[in-house]
Amino acid sequence: MREPKQKRSIEKKNKIIRAGFELLCEKGYHNTNTAQIAKRAGVSTGIIYNYFIDKRDIFIAVWDYFATNMSNAIFSVLQTLPTDFDLEETITKIIDNIVLAHLSTPKAQEEFSAMSYQDSDIAEYIINYEENLIEMLTQVLASHGYHFTHPHEKLHIVYDMVENYCHEYLYHKHSCIDYTIMKAIVTKMIVDILK
Repeated sequence: MREPKQKRSIEKKNKIIRAGFELLCEKGYHNTNTAQIAKRAGVSTGIIYNYFIDKRDIFIAVWDYFATNMSNAIFSVLQTLPTDFDLEETITKIIDNIVLAHLSTPKAQEEFSAMSYQDSDIAEYIINYEENLIEMLTQVLASHGYHFTHPHEKLHIVYDMVENYCHEYLYHKHSCIDYTIMKAIVTKMIVDILK
C-alpha cells in the first residue's frame, strides 16, 4: 500500500478513514463494506485499494483515529499541568474528558471490543496501544515528580478502572448506582493507587 505524501492524497486517505469511522459507528463492522465507505468518502472503491488492503485494514486505521482521540482526551489535561497540580482534580478532569470522548462514539466502543475478541491481530494492536499509553502516562507523571513502585501495573489498573467507569456510566445505567458518587470513589481509589 502506498503511503500518501501529497496533501490531496493525505486528505483523501483521511476522508476514507473518517467515512469508515462514521459507518462503523452507524452500522457496525460486519454491516459495512468498502463500497459504502467509498461512497461516504466520495471516492471510487478502486481508490480505497490504493490506500488500504481491505476493510479490516481500514478498521485498523479507524482504530488509530479513535485511539488518537482517546489519547488526546487524556493528554490535553496532562500537557497543561502546572508543577504543583492537584492530583485528584486532574484525575476528575481526565475522567470527564474520557467520558465525553466515549459519549461521542458509543457504537465504536462496542465494535472495537467485539473485534478484539474475534481477531487476534486487532486484539494485539489494541494491547500495544494500551501499553504505549501506559508508558507515556508513566513518563508524564515522572516528569511531574510522581515516582512510585510498579508504575505500569498500577497505571494499567487505573486505565481499566476508568474504562469500566465510563462503560458503566454510559452504557449500563444501573438504576441503583449514583454515578457522581461512583466517580468520586474511582477518583479516590486512583489517588490512593498512585501514592
